[in-house]
Amino acid sequence: AWLVDAAHGEAQGWVQTAEPDTGIIRVSSGFLGLMSIALRVTRDTLIVVGNKEGGFGDIRLGERVVAAYDVQPGALQARRVEVFLPGRHGGN
Repeated sequence: AWLVDAAHGEAQGWVQTAEPDTGIIRVSSGFLGLMSIALRVTRDTLIVVGNKEGGFGDIRLGERVVAAYDVQPGALQARRVEVFLPGRHGGN
């Protein structure tokens, strides 16, 4: 599911791809993950894993994430990516 206004948005779903070379992650949502959104992760992006700060390497395929992003020319810039560890449901 996505929430978007003119400058900001939020993506909730599962990590479909994570490309360390480009800093791009793709978050899939919806029925069978057919809808997805690409987000650019930089060193300014706060990555939270469980209750600790993490890094790009902590974003793994198939994990559930919630990502807040800014709409910028040419890309959606992730401000925060929260990774939910297996066995934790992040409030659901």
